[in-house]
Amino acid sequence: MSQTIANTYEILKRIGSGGGGVVYLANHKRLNKTVAVKADKRILTISPEELNQEVKILTQLHHTYIPQVYDYVYQDGVVYSVIDYIEGESLDKLLERGETVPQPQLIQWAFQLLDALQYLHSTKPHGILHGDIKPANIMVTPEGDIRLIDFNIALALGEKGAVRMGYSEGYASPEHYYSDENESTTRMPNEPSDVQTDPEKTKILNRNQRAVPEGQRKGGVLDARSDIYMLGATLYHLISGVLPPSRAKDVPPLPEGCCDSTVAEIIYKAMAPEPEDRYQTAEEMIRTLKDLYINDPAAKRFKKRFIGITSAIVVLFLLGGLTGFSGLRLQRQAEETARIAAEAAEQQERQAKEQERLAKEEKQRANQALELITAAGTDLEQGAADRAVTEALAALELQTVYDDQAQYGLTAALGVYDLADGFRPTGTVELAAAVLDTAISPSGSRATVIYPWNAALIDTESGRILAEYPVEHSAMSRAVFPNDSVMIFAGEGGVRAADAETGDLLWVGERATGLACSADGKTVAAVYKAESYAWIYDTETGQALRKLSFGDRSQRVEVNDLYLDTRDNLLALNADGSLLAVSFSDGSLSVFDTVTGAEREPILDPNDYIHFEGGFHGEWLVLCASAGSQNPFFCLLDLEDRSKDLVSMISMPFLVQTDEDGIYLAGGNALVRLDPETAEQTELAYTTEKDIASFYCAKDYSIVATEDSFAFFDRGANLLSRVETDNSCDFLVQGGEMAIVAGRNAPTLRLLRLEQHAEAQLLRYDHGFEHRETRVSADGETVMLFRRGAYQIYSTDGSLLTEDLFPDEEQIYDQQFRRDGTESWLEIFYYDGTVCSYSARDGSLISEERGTPYDMSLEEDFYTDRFHIHTRPHEAPQVYELETGALVGELEKEDGLTYVTQVGEFFIAEYITTLGERYGLLMNDELQVLARLPYLCDYLDGMLYFDYPSGDLRRCPLYDRDALLQLARERLA
Repeated sequence: MSQTIANTYEILKRIGSGGGGVVYLANHKRLNKTVAVKADKRILTISPEELNQEVKILTQLHHTYIPQVYDYVYQDGVVYSVIDYIEGESLDKLLERGETVPQPQLIQWAFQLLDALQYLHSTKPHGILHGDIKPANIMVTPEGDIRLIDFNIALALGEKGAVRMGYSEGYASPEHYYSDENESTTRMPNEPSDVQTDPEKTKILNRNQRAVPEGQRKGGVLDARSDIYMLGATLYHLISGVLPPSRAKDVPPLPEGCCDSTVAEIIYKAMAPEPEDRYQTAEEMIRTLKDLYINDPAAKRFKKRFIGITSAIVVLFLLGGLTGFSGLRLQRQAEETARIAAEAAEQQERQAKEQERLAKEEKQRANQALELITAAGTDLEQGAADRAVTEALAALELQTVYDDQAQYGLTAALGVYDLADGFRPTGTVELAAAVLDTAISPSGSRATVIYPWNAALIDTESGRILAEYPVEHSAMSRAVFPNDSVMIFAGEGGVRAADAETGDLLWVGERATGLACSADGKTVAAVYKAESYAWIYDTETGQALRKLSFGDRSQRVEVNDLYLDTRDNLLALNADGSLLAVSFSDGSLSVFDTVTGAEREPILDPNDYIHFEGGFHGEWLVLCASAGSQNPFFCLLDLEDRSKDLVSMISMPFLVQTDEDGIYLAGGNALVRLDPETAEQTELAYTTEKDIASFYCAKDYSIVATEDSFAFFDRGANLLSRVETDNSCDFLVQGGEMAIVAGRNAPTLRLLRLEQHAEAQLLRYDHGFEHRETRVSADGETVMLFRRGAYQIYSTDGSLLTEDLFPDEEQIYDQQFRRDGTESWLEIFYYDGTVCSYSARDGSLISEERGTPYDMSLEEDFYTDRFHIHTRPHEAPQVYELETGALVGELEKEDGLTYVTQVGEFFIAEYITTLGERYGLLMNDELQVLARLPYLCDYLDGMLYFDYPSGDLRRCPLYDRDALLQLARERLA
């Protein structure tokens, strides 16, 4: 399996390596664009946050001779830089072959390099130094232009100290070298000389006290003139084939004949040992190179000769005029001709400049569009859908070569082709510290997040923090919502209730950390750490109803509960608040009557179990105990009739959720609903790779989180959607149409909203019928579901019209649904060549013909107006130009291509995965993907049809670009 960086960059192959790291060719999965990824070997010595600040500067660079920097990723202790993949080779390869660069070519590349340096040095606020210019960091494109690569200038990397730039022997300026006793500093090209710099941040090149060449300058300031020196040393090597010595004063004259003396003088000046003797700016060196053409002897001879020839022509012209024409008339004609020629030349020059300006603007727009597309993808992954729509819309409105990628991004951000019911990320809330606990109101309109040391009341619609309250300095602090109007939390100095709408405090009770609320919302129980009693409060008034004593027992508290809470304790009220179940540090567990204060009955005697999960469901108490010397055990206790108790040892501990709707248990990969009367289990979800870390079950849906993702399942345990995360998903709660997800290791709260698409519903069928394809009849009146051995036909009002089995199932090798005019039928192909056609209206056999026996090749052909697409097993489908037969590209190869459908000027390629999931890709004639169509099953008359595992068949229009733009603008209005 190939490596993927940051879930975005799929490593394809290794393409180079050097002292700084290894370079890979990679595919930007979201943009389907080839990029170069460099894995830096050196060690990050600044925080990832500081790195992000420095990276932001680099990603804003846009210049013809500098590759676009897309991203820097810090993952698993390695910094990966992501830039444009530049075709061609670096100049050090040329030198390795023993080649040198001719003077004209050298001057052209010098102009381009200086243009790039002038741009870098003038970048606001203080300019940027490259710091490591050498042939290996200069790429030559197939067009003969250069690209200046390897921007390690913004990375604090190195074995010791803050290394902002390395240096290369022979190319480094004298001021690069230093000893620990006299370290160099860095001043940006436009930074005022009187700026006071922090010595800890200006220390550079501290590579284990690197040796200083004898006689070399020690110390010094790196600035624009340091880049000038390295450029001069690079030109010296390229023109002569000789690597300059490390000591600037030892650089020998260039070999005779390798270049003109004027060019040599320019190189010598660039490499002057003292910075003040060099060119002070890249612009100054550019002017000197331009003067070469003015002062070049050959150019002067040409100019003199041109003037002489012109004078001779004028004399001959005048002589001819005196003998045949009026001198005045001929002079006017000559002036008119010269004027027209000058105007034409001026017009041509203006057009050339205008074309250059337009090309430059187009490239700038393209770079801007690519940045917006990348940002939209990142924001969509993080749940900021509206921001992703804004960015993708802006990218598409720029009208660049990346329009196809922008349309793909906008389609994904709008979610127009995702018609499955389920929870979707709508945004995030950034907090000041990592999350300790979460709670949500019954309707989902409000949420509370506890972090050190505040409780934040949040409006889930907008993501705004409405109020913040100080809480007990303990990771055991909790919050609950008895109803939509009140939030109760473990406030600093006492349990507190606040108005969920206004944020006003309503009442204050005794100190507390742990809280439990009854299902009817009228009663709350509060316990403070290891105190041996609980307070029972009326949630509306705050009246203390009872101080309930535990005797000499108390709940388990971690030694350092300031930041550590293993959530081992059970504290639960039944529906009306009359019973309280409490676990204790000695492993025992009891149920108390909150009205009388009496211990109703002990459930567990003291033991060595330390972790408890459970709660009440009607008269049932559900309990799972684990983390002791014995195996975990599960018990289901009927507190009204103990003869119905169910107690059993289990192989793994369960996560437990109980409420008045049901009992839900998660263990390993499975989530089930338990019937307390029959002990029957109904599967609600199954995760294929990672164990379930947290979950929440509502009436019709389940949300399940693993260590790196959260997923949504319908009541039939069908996976509707899955979102990968960079952070753990330790907290998952849901209320109404909202849910929140958070992890202990990140100060971020994800907001999710339930989306339902009743408007798109065509029909609901029995999702228990196993089928491979779903097709709509040409007249739109029936729907046929079929697999190799059976079929069902529904009317579009949801009525099952007929179902049956196909004969000789094991002899069937293929099925194709056909439409012609208003007629539709299913063709069944048998290995012996028999082809049977069945009506899509009633399933009746229309015809049976004998054809050619199946050749077992498993190859297929598909056609569009322009392409012929040929498939072979285990190979990418080949796309040929229909008219010429020329191979023009390949399609997705990981999954099986099942259909290709012409859709106006586009086409849809339909696929099926190894797990049987179907999807489509909307593509243009350049084979670029414009939209992904999950669960696509058919296309008919401008409508897309989607078949969901829940048994819902839904449809929506195929949106063109203008419709997408309109939808985006309406959403953002």
